[in-house]
Amino acid sequence: MRKYVTLMVLFFFLQKIVVAQPKFIPESLKVKLQGKTKLTEIMKVVDRYYLEEEGKNSVKEKKDNNEEEENTYLHWKRWEWWMSSHLDENGNFVNINQKNIDAVKTLDLKWQQIIQKGKQIHPPNWIPQTGIQKEQRTNSTNVADDGTGPDAPFGDWSFIGPSGDGVGPGDIKGVGRLDRIAFHPTDANTIYTGAPSGNLWKTTNGGTSWTSVTNGLPSPGVAGIAISPTNGNVVYLLTGDGDSYNPGYLVYDYGSSRSSIGVFKSTDGGVSWATTGSLYTGGDYEAHQLAISSTNGNYLFATTSQGLYRTTDGGTNWTQVTTGEYWDVKFKPGNDSIVYATTGAGIFYSTQGGRSGTWIAATTDFSVASARRIQLAVSANNPSYVYALCGAAGSGTFTGIFRSANSGVSYTRRTNTPNILNSSTTGAGTGEQSDYDLGITVKPNDAERIATCGLCVWRSNGSNGGSAMIFSTIYRESFGAASTYIHPDVHDVQYNPLNNYLYAATDGGFYRSIDDGVSWTNLTNNICTSQFYGLAMRDADGDGDGDGLGFLAGAQDNGMKHRTDGGSALFDHVICCDGYGTAIPAKNANILYMNINSNFYKSTDGGVSTTFKFGVTFFSPIVCDYIQSDTVYIGGSSTRRSYDGFTTTNATIATSTRRVLSACPSNQARLYGSNGTNLIRTDDRISTWTTKSGTAGWPVGTFTINDIEVFPTNSSEVYTCFGGYSAGNKVMRSISGGDSWTNWSGTLPNVPCYGLAVANEGVYVGTELGVFFRSYTMTDWVPFYNDLPRTPVTELAVNNNGFLYASTFGRGTWLSNRRSACASLVSIAGAKTGAYYYEAGNGINATITAAGVNGDEIFAQAGDTVVLRPGFEVKGGSFFKAYISPCSNGGIPVTTKQSGNGSETVYVPRIQELNTVNNSLKSGAEYYTLREGKIEIHLHQKATIAMLAKQKDNSWAPFYPETRLDKGLYSLPAPNVYTPEIKILVNNKPLVKL
Repeated sequence: MRKYVTLMVLFFFLQKIVVAQPKFIPESLKVKLQGKTKLTEIMKVVDRYYLEEEGKNSVKEKKDNNEEEENTYLHWKRWEWWMSSHLDENGNFVNINQKNIDAVKTLDLKWQQIIQKGKQIHPPNWIPQTGIQKEQRTNSTNVADDGTGPDAPFGDWSFIGPSGDGVGPGDIKGVGRLDRIAFHPTDANTIYTGAPSGNLWKTTNGGTSWTSVTNGLPSPGVAGIAISPTNGNVVYLLTGDGDSYNPGYLVYDYGSSRSSIGVFKSTDGGVSWATTGSLYTGGDYEAHQLAISSTNGNYLFATTSQGLYRTTDGGTNWTQVTTGEYWDVKFKPGNDSIVYATTGAGIFYSTQGGRSGTWIAATTDFSVASARRIQLAVSANNPSYVYALCGAAGSGTFTGIFRSANSGVSYTRRTNTPNILNSSTTGAGTGEQSDYDLGITVKPNDAERIATCGLCVWRSNGSNGGSAMIFSTIYRESFGAASTYIHPDVHDVQYNPLNNYLYAATDGGFYRSIDDGVSWTNLTNNICTSQFYGLAMRDADGDGDGDGLGFLAGAQDNGMKHRTDGGSALFDHVICCDGYGTAIPAKNANILYMNINSNFYKSTDGGVSTTFKFGVTFFSPIVCDYIQSDTVYIGGSSTRRSYDGFTTTNATIATSTRRVLSACPSNQARLYGSNGTNLIRTDDRISTWTTKSGTAGWPVGTFTINDIEVFPTNSSEVYTCFGGYSAGNKVMRSISGGDSWTNWSGTLPNVPCYGLAVANEGVYVGTELGVFFRSYTMTDWVPFYNDLPRTPVTELAVNNNGFLYASTFGRGTWLSNRRSACASLVSIAGAKTGAYYYEAGNGINATITAAGVNGDEIFAQAGDTVVLRPGFEVKGGSFFKAYISPCSNGGIPVTTKQSGNGSETVYVPRIQELNTVNNSLKSGAEYYTLREGKIEIHLHQKATIAMLAKQKDNSWAPFYPETRLDKGLYSLPAPNVYTPEIKILVNNKPLVKL
């Protein structure tokens, strides 16, 4: 089965998502959208507008439609796909920011301590290592070392790739999006770059290798980076995704914009992080840029949607000095009393340190009122020179490059032709997206030499102060020399003042030029930020599990990536642009089926060449028959079928399966599908369909179906998972082909679920918070995320080689051993940064260390003992929890630990069954007593017990896992955390205290 869910910019743990909704909405369309409050209503208007009023060329199904920079309709379709998975059960828009926070704060009791507010989980600092060697080993018996043996029961994920552009014929090569650049003040080889997916990456060797340094940090993205000029170990990170935030657009108005959670500070070069003081406290806001004084490492400004903020004490306190949305801010080098800032329609300066009330509007010789975004650059060797690049473009023109020669008091336009914001090397077009990607920099030792970025990089034609500009990078490889190509949509361009090298951060990676932009070198290797919608593996024997090491995955902005059975981490780049649905037939690994934007392609030589076949619906799922591999189906607004791989046959059935389409390994005639809100089944190869949603047990409401999977040997046993925010409605199971349903959600967190993998050992589900597992005998789900970055998991696939594969939206592809029975004894050791979960049948020996990074969470569950051996150390800021419970029983009990109370080790003792012959046992009564520091529970029936303790804030939290007990008398120690006041529920009813 293939299904594709779009996440326009990555949600990660505490992430508040933003979707790259259309950059500019025509006024005539805005008028038509007035009063429309439902997604279906909005998209009906949008579809009609672009099909009828803008003409069919806007959406026509042709190969050239892959290019996206001028295809506003494509952005609308992405936005529609994303939002449809982020509605409530009634199909209404929700405040996604708040919903995600609520999922962190108030998950069902068994989960609320696993995913805590303010925590981002990533694996330890690492240069990504390929999982290829692990894949190719022989799967053997249980290994009880650190939980990472071949049969680890809790997940032991390894990165696969891609970690570089790869080879292959496809154009517009790239890996993943990066937005910001910053340099160490004294070491030219130490550079930082930030991604909107929550990762800050660092190199200490000039870009040869990179390390993620924001592990455990609750950052929803990198909007700005600043490094102290006097101490290169002091790094500031402004969170958010400033390049995808568009106030006044639907994505903002309906609460789905991914906002900032403030500024973080590291004093050890990114090893550990601490929060600084609050910026805006009135609700959601977005951040754009961060600037630091050239002489004072404690003096910074941050631009946000709620104004300009200033600190003079290293972030301990921030002061709002302006209101309204500000895009950029810069200090005058050597004189931090002079500061410059921009809105979307004006340039301002202050000569009094940027204090409130000191800002003055600069004058310009041409109006910049329609710019929509303005970026600044200040000369280092002539500090009176300030450059301003103003967005918005017309035919062959743009608002302009302006320069001030008097420290920002007044500006003169240097040029506004050609259109340097366009993708054309001549600048003759009208295209631009300046409120998504825009930047300017001036060479440190030459005040007359500048570079700009938009869709591509342009440079001044010599030392002319930007009066004439020539292209520096090409939009696609076929436009010019290979040395001038970098992946388009360039978000930042900066000169390093230590060596005058020019660097660029783009939607595809990180690049360097040592000759002022004449030629470029790709430095993206080891930066792993690919945003995959899904993956496909070949199932050679048709048993429902993949075979071999090869797979095909579709990525946002970076096309189709193909890995052959050789298992190389350097993926082949097959074709450009936005990659969605994929499939590889069973009998021929060289045949690849691909949905790129609104087009369908086929390759018969493993991706060496591709053939455009026809247009399809955006995000079309593609599946192959498990036995007759030439039988191929494509979902969409209508469903297509071919019996010869779309060589000559192409039947179209007017039934929509545009969201999900799934074949059955054990029944060639049966498929399941969905248009997003319904679940349908065909038993005659898509000729006729029967609705199976709404039958007995199906949840009430409108839910977006994101995946449908069947048990490999029984086409009537089917599982489906939902997007959206409806607590307790995440996974449904049917053993009757959809005639009736059982809710299988358990205590999964209330966030969208994206992908399922159904295997002999149980079911895996990928969510916005990682992977979870449930066997067919478990009563609930358990975490399956050790060493997996906290990032949306968009697709899962099991393989006969004993591994589970995952595609993520923001961190590439990963693999783990498949779930197996718990080992009797497990030893866990070494430094742990991130989220970990361990189980053992009998005992766990722990000698781990956790350095106190916010976000470290280690859970250890054993049937009998958890022993902390010499060397065990968990510092404040990290959280370790041990408890005694049978292995593989599902769910995780919680403690009364509150965020911010530091580290603590909590043991949950086993309930002891006492002698049931007790004179104090009242006939027929059910009650509990407190006796000598212990709780005695008296039961006269089988019951489920929940035990809660009162916290400091008077709320109730469980201190023992929900437990099923037989009739009898039981005892356990009373809790001593925060308060002795407790509450016990029997079958959800309060138990009387005697």
